[in-house]
Amino acid sequence: MQKLIFLDIDGVLNVETYNLEENDIWVCPEAGDTEFPLRYGDQPLNSRCLNNLQTLVDNTEADIVISSSWRILYPINSLSKMFKEVGLKINIIGQTRNLPNCIRGEEVEDYLDNINHKKYVIIDDSTDFYAWQKPYFVNTDPGFGLSELDVAKAIRILNV
Repeated sequence: MQKLIFLDIDGVLNVETYNLEENDIWVCPEAGDTEFPLRYGDQPLNSRCLNNLQTLVDNTEADIVISSSWRILYPINSLSKMFKEVGLKINIIGQTRNLPNCIRGEEVEDYLDNINHKKYVIIDDSTDFYAWQKPYFVNTDPGFGLSELDVAKAIRILNV
């Protein structure tokens, strides 16, 4: 059964407390210690959070659905390129629709209604989701981003 990660970016992969310097790089061991810039345009990305996302994908073989507001600013092919440029080996298969005056949980539900039932996890620093989505929800701390504990919880959700 296909596994999906509904991925927010702000507060998950970039965090409020992270100050990116112009020359910050991420040394990616999986890419032969290749050095990658940790920014996409003006957007900083946190290397610890990126490594944690890669660990989650490696342990679940899940595909990514972008639920972040970044989906409005950047087309999917640009986001795929961004993640590839920072050394991540992930598969972005889609994005949730931007539904006016709706909570993010409704956008996730809309996406799930249009596909066959799949295992999924929602990773977000916001809590605007339905009660029935809570068992599939990992709430990140926006000041810390995607933690090792968040990854462990997401792995449990997807690999049950």
